[in-house]
Amino acid sequence: MRVKLFQILSLLALSIVIDLFTIGSVAGASESLCKTFRKLIQMPLWSGLDRYEVFGTYGGGIERFTGLDIDGDAIDDLVEKSCPGSNEPGDPCMLTIKLSASGEIPNFEAWGFRLFRYRKQLYIAANADETRKKVNIYKIDQSGYELICENL
Repeated sequence: MRVKLFQILSLLALSIVIDLFTIGSVAGASESLCKTFRKLIQMPLWSGLDRYEVFGTYGGGIERFTGLDIDGDAIDDLVEKSCPGSNEPGDPCMLTIKLSASGEIPNFEAWGFRLFRYRKQLYIAANADETRKKVNIYKIDQSGYELICENL
């Protein structure tokens, strides 16, 4: 009886250790990614984050991006960016995404942002506020936007 109890407790302890290790490695991976993004943001023009930027085509005040499959169904999704026509503080820029598989995800709004692809994942580098001195990084996937790095 004691042997079985010891085995059960050992397995329970092992599972807790494994859970803690995986949680720590995910947090470590995120911190590492944020350090990488911080370095890329601080690099001179066209040598840092700019190398990974995704560009669209303009028409009617809207930038349309092609070749982006966010939901992973091998069909391009509709991705459009629109910004106010003037540099005066007013309305923020907006990103609209319509997934081919499941429909539209909520619009993303920020005081200026750009899309970039890093290691096959699509991200947004957005101004953290109206001052445009800090950058937030969001990961984009089929469920929406996830803030992964703040105030870089």
